[in-house]
Amino acid sequence: LAAIHSLRRDEIGGNTSEMDVRTVARHLRDLIAARGNGTARFLDMFSHLCSAYPNASSSQWQCFLEGYGAAPPLLQSLLEDGTIAYTDNIEHSEHLCLLPSILVSVKSLTKAIPFTIWLASDQSPLKMTHGNFSARLRQATMHLVSCINRLVSAMLGHLFLVQPDIWRHTSQLALQLCECLPFDENSLFLEPISRMVKTFGDVYVKSCTNQAEIHSISGNTIVGILSSKSGTRIFPSLGFVQFLLDNGEIVVLSAVVKAHPVILTRDSSLITSFCQLCRDLSLGCRQDSRKLSAVLINSYTQGRKRFRMRADILDDVTISLFSDTLYPILQALLIDGCLEVQLEAVSVFESLLWDDWQILLRDSWDPLCLILNKCHDGNDARVIISSCKTVGEVCTVCLSQNGREDDFIVTFNELVCGSMHDALTSENQSVRSMALFAVGNLSLASPVAPYRSRSCRPIRGLFPVVFLCLDDKSDKVLANAIRTIGHISRHIYGNEQCSANDPSGSASQLQR
Repeated sequence: LAAIHSLRRDEIGGNTSEMDVRTVARHLRDLIAARGNGTARFLDMFSHLCSAYPNASSSQWQCFLEGYGAAPPLLQSLLEDGTIAYTDNIEHSEHLCLLPSILVSVKSLTKAIPFTIWLASDQSPLKMTHGNFSARLRQATMHLVSCINRLVSAMLGHLFLVQPDIWRHTSQLALQLCECLPFDENSLFLEPISRMVKTFGDVYVKSCTNQAEIHSISGNTIVGILSSKSGTRIFPSLGFVQFLLDNGEIVVLSAVVKAHPVILTRDSSLITSFCQLCRDLSLGCRQDSRKLSAVLINSYTQGRKRFRMRADILDDVTISLFSDTLYPILQALLIDGCLEVQLEAVSVFESLLWDDWQILLRDSWDPLCLILNKCHDGNDARVIISSCKTVGEVCTVCLSQNGREDDFIVTFNELVCGSMHDALTSENQSVRSMALFAVGNLSLASPVAPYRSRSCRPIRGLFPVVFLCLDDKSDKVLANAIRTIGHISRHIYGNEQCSANDPSGSASQLQR
C-alpha cells in the first residue's frame, strides 16, 4: 500500500494509468477498523488518497461514514473513542494519540465530497441501491457533525488535557465543514454547526488566561468561520460579544461586527461598550491603537453594507450609530499623523450607505469635502490614491438613487469635479488612474441631463483633461481613460446632440 501510494497517476511506467481507488479504500477501511499498530499510518495514507484522487475517493464515502455489516460507521466510531478518552480523563490514551490522524482523515474526506451538489435535494436524481443518495449522505454527515460536537464539548470540559496540535486539527476540521456544507435557510446543518461555533467561543474565553496557543487557534478559527459563506448565518452569543468588548479582543470583534453588525443593537450595553472602545483606541498614544479604532469602524460599516446588499433591513439605531457617534471619531483619524491610520480611515467612506450621507450632508458639505481634500492636499501618494478610489464609490452611492434634487446633484458634481481636476494632472500614474475611475463613476451615476444644464457643466469641463490621458504611457491609465470617456460621453450626449461649435471642444475631441 505504501508503494501504491507513492505512485503518481501519470507516471506509472511512462503510461497514463489510474489507481484502483475503490479497492485501496476498502482495504484501508479494513486495516483501520482492525485498530492495529499501523492505524495512524493507514489513516494518513487514506488522507493522501483523498487528496490525490478526490473524485474517486469521495465516491467511497459510505465505506467510512456509514456502517457496514454489524460494524458502526468507522470515522464516527474513532471520534467517539477520542471523546470517551477526554471524558474519562485518560491523558495518555492511545485514542488521543490517534486523534490528529483521525481529524485529518475526516477533513480530507469532507473536502473531497461535493456536498453542495450531492445534498442539493432529497429528490436528487442520484440514487443508490439501498435508498435515496442525498438522504443517506445527509444522515451520515449529520451523525459525523454530532460526533465532532461531542468531541469538542469533551475538549472544553477537559481543556487541560488538550494539546495545541490536536486543537489545531479540530479547528481546521470545523472550518472545513463551514466551507463545504450547504447552509441555506432551511439547512439541517445550521443548528449543530452553530452549537459547534458556540463551543469554540467558550474555548476561546476559557483559554484566555493560561493557554495562549489554544486561545490564538480558537480566535483564528472563529474569524475564519465568520468570514466563510456560512458566517452570516451563525450568530455568536451576546455574552461572547460582551467578552470581546470587555477584553479588547479587536481581531475577533472586528470579524463579528463585519458578519453581524446588527448584533450590537440587540443590547444597549453592547453599543455603549463598542463606541467607548473605538473612542478609547482613537485617543491612544500608540499609532497601532488608533489604527485599530479605524479597523473596528471600517468592519462595522462594511458589515452594514453587506447586510444591505442581501436586501436585509437595517434598523434606525444601526444607521444612526455611525453618524451620531462613530463619524466624530473618524474625523480625528482622517487627520492623524500616521499614514496607516489615515489609509484605514479613508477606506471607511467606501462602505457608507446613502442613509449615512443623507444625515452627514443634511446641514453642510463639509463631510464630503473632508474626503475630497485628501485627493490633492495629501503628502503621501497612497492616501491620495485611496481617497480617489473612495470618491468613486461615494459617487455611485450618492447619485445612483432616484429622487435626487437638482441642486444637490449640481453642488455634488461641482465639488467632485473641482477636486479631481488636480488629481488628473498628477505626476503619479496611480493617482491619475484612480482619479479617472472616480470621474467615470461620477459620470455613470449622475442622471443624464440636458447638455447645457448646470449639473452637466462640471463634468463637461473635465472632458479635455480626461482626453489628454489617452496619450498616457501607463496602460492602466489608458484603460481607465477609455472607460471614463465612454461614461462622460453618455452623460454629455445621452440627452441630446451638442453643437460641434461647443467652446469646450468636447464634440471635436470625441470625433477624433
